[in-house]
Amino acid sequence: MNLTYPLLQTLKIPILPIPVQQKIVAYLEDTKLKADTYVDQAQNIIRKISSFFMKSIGLKDLKRAHNRRAFISTWQEIDRWGVGIAREMSRRPKLSDSPYPVVSLSDVIDDLQNGWSPKCLNRQAETNEWGALKLGAISFGWFDERQNKAFPKGLKPKYQYEVKEGDLIISRGNVPQYVGACALVHKVRPKLMLSDLMFRVIWKDNSPIMPEFLDEILKIPHLRWQIENNLTGTSPTMKKISKPTILGFRFPLPPLNKQYEIIGEIGLMRQEARLLQDKARKNLSNAANEVEKLILGVKSVEDI
Repeated sequence: MNLTYPLLQTLKIPILPIPVQQKIVAYLEDTKLKADTYVDQAQNIIRKISSFFMKSIGLKDLKRAHNRRAFISTWQEIDRWGVGIAREMSRRPKLSDSPYPVVSLSDVIDDLQNGWSPKCLNRQAETNEWGALKLGAISFGWFDERQNKAFPKGLKPKYQYEVKEGDLIISRGNVPQYVGACALVHKVRPKLMLSDLMFRVIWKDNSPIMPEFLDEILKIPHLRWQIENNLTGTSPTMKKISKPTILGFRFPLPPLNKQYEIIGEIGLMRQEARLLQDKARKNLSNAANEVEKLILGVKSVEDI
């Protein structure tokens, strides 16, 4: 499908007097400016969440790796040699800054289960079909069930890998910045299956950590540092991290009542950000309707 220039020339449009056009454009630009302000405010709130979370558990921001040509590193600071590695080790997270006990992931969960990746069709699964999740379902920190591929006819699912509400899913392979990406499943349609490049957290009975807290802590720079410095694989577009490495991740763990308090505050911050984003979308949608009425003469520019 395409729109040719000769066809474009035949389209009929209403032509309003220039002063009326100017008023309509000014109204639309003013609405966009206000919407952009709401979006900026929402983004500022979202950016503050990581800092708030780290402050709440007593961690400081990570320093940048230095670029000095001459520097000293002790053997204790590095696991393997390399100038880049030694520089990066200079910003190793200091988890001891936190007043809370530092634990390994294996201390607070029972296990990690990875899924199955059959050969699927190159399309999204219909509601009544089985599908395997793609990495895009969790790459950006939230769960998107639309990111899946349909099973071919005749392929039987492995029911033990079906994704359920409450699952916390972690990526074990992807481009470097998305390895270790995680998402908590709040809502999911039936018949979607965990792929081989994902881990599902298996919780301990009476676990000392909230799923929401683990979801947040896996996203902070101190955990991203542990992820990105333990990647394997020679391909720049497919790095992986092993199950033992993930289970060895270390982080401060406040008591459950403190976790509830922190997650509750973050929930309020996210709700405020969503309200601002919704306000921006609503204003733009209303403005589009108003502009259409103004252009078609249904409404006078004197009314805006």
